[in-house]
Parts: sequence; structure tokens; C-alpha cells
Amino acid sequence: YYFVVTAVNDSGESAESFEVSARPGVAAAGTFDTTFGPVGFVLNNDAGGNGKTDDGYDVTVDDAGRIVVAGLATGGSPSAKYLSVWRYLPDGGLDPGWSGSGVVTRGTTAGVNATAYGVRVQPDGKVVVAGETNYGAAKDMFVARYNEDGTPDGTFGTAGYTLYNSGAATEGLRDVRVLANGKIVAAGYASYSGDYDGVIVQFTDGGTLDTSFGLGGVARTARVGNDTFYSLEVQADGKILGVGGTANRLLAARFTSAGVLDTASFGAPGYFVAPLA
Repeated sequence: YYFVVTAVNDSGESAESFEVSARPGVAAAGTFDTTFGPVGFVLNNDAGGNGKTDDGYDVTVDDAGRIVVAGLATGGSPSAKYLSVWRYLPDGGLDPGWSGSGVVTRGTTAGVNATAYGVRVQPDGKVVVAGETNYGAAKDMFVARYNEDGTPDGTFGTAGYTLYNSGAATEGLRDVRVLANGKIVAAGYASYSGDYDGVIVQFTDGGTLDTSFGLGGVARTARVGNDTFYSLEVQADGKILGVGGTANRLLAARFTSAGVLDTASFGAPGYFVAPLA
């Protein structure tokens, strides 16, 4: 198997492409950590089986070494997606200190047909997740925050949950970070006039939209085409990198801490699109 890796330098220019190969049947270095779970991995089905599924889409580790996974569980009749967050102890066992069972499944109206794609743990132990929900006519963005024990954080949004529609026909979040000042920044996509833009959205510590960022709290690529950010990272200088795809090509963009495309020092202008091979 061959994988093509493209490196992008600090200025948003293509620096190097190279191939990494893997041969079937040849084990990679490293073995399962048998101190974790029964034999190095754990399986959970909180959706109840019978064709219903659990899926985890992002993972992080808190300062105590506990493993937090965000995703969805399907269930109910008719079947629906429920925002779900699992927490495991360092040995792979579900953490009873997280809602008593190790899993929180948001069964309220806001959490129905919702999927969490990004998760991070704040320094105070609170857990922030972000994703999308199609409760209603179209997909909308959401962020949610839980206390360290797994209960919804009532100081955040409405009962721990913020549902947001920027005016796009459909939109969602794919990754999230917590800034040093407590604000929350998330990356994803939004459809405007038929095109999809990669978007960065910033929320206050209380879960409201931070209108000092971008245009009313949202920064976007605003290009012709279909852009989506799947991941983001915040640099030491506060600039925000969004990485994803557009027309089957790699897309990388950088925004200032104020939510403006970094046209002065990254890409042309402010983003990089990898050339087709």
C-alpha cells in the first residue's frame, strides 16, 4: 500500500511530497498494550446491539490519564443518533466517576440526531465536545460542555448545550480546541448559496458566540467551491490553522487570532490548496 504525504511550510507553500509504503502481512513495530483492557483494546456497545451501533470520532486524554471519547450511539424507535461521550480509566475500564456508568448519552431534544466529532478537556476537568445535529430541517452546529462528573454544565449555553445556525443551509463542526483564555474555537463547514466554506467558529467560556471573532463569531474561507475543515490547531502566537479538503484536494488555511484570513504570511491568499497529483 502507498500513502502520499504532502508537507506544507510555515508560509503555506507546498514543501515536499513523499510516499510511505506498507507491506501486507508484515507486522509494524509495537504490540498491543495488554495492561489496557482484556488484551490491549476494549469494545463497548451502549446502543444495545441488534444492528444498533456506537461510533467514536475523537479522543483525548485528561491530566489524570483518563481517556475521553466522543461520538454517537444509535437507538430508539425509530432509530436516532444520540450524542455520546465515554470516559475510560487508564486501564481501559469504563470510569464510574463519569455519570456512574462511564458513558453519557444525551437523550434530550438538543442531543437527538447529534454526533460529536471533536472533544477536548479543559484544565479544570470539564469536557467540551463539538459536532452537528440535524434536529430540525437542516444540520446545525453545536458545542456542549460537561462537568468533571459527566453532568451537563449548567453555566454553559442552555443547560450545557449551544445549538447554532449561522444562516447557512447546512453546517457542522468537526474539531474543537479550548484556548488559554477559556474561549472555545471549533472548525467545520457551512453551506452558503450552494458552496461549502471551511469555517472557524469561536465561543465564549459561557457558550455564547464570540462576536469579536471574525464576522459575528464566524471566520470562513469564502472561496468558490466546496471547502470543509476536519481538523484545527492553535499556534503559540494565537493564529488558527484549519485543515481539510476541497474538490478532493488538501486544503490548509490560517486565520489570525481575530478571525481574519492570514493573507500577509500564509498561502495565497491565506490558504493553500494542494495541486492534483
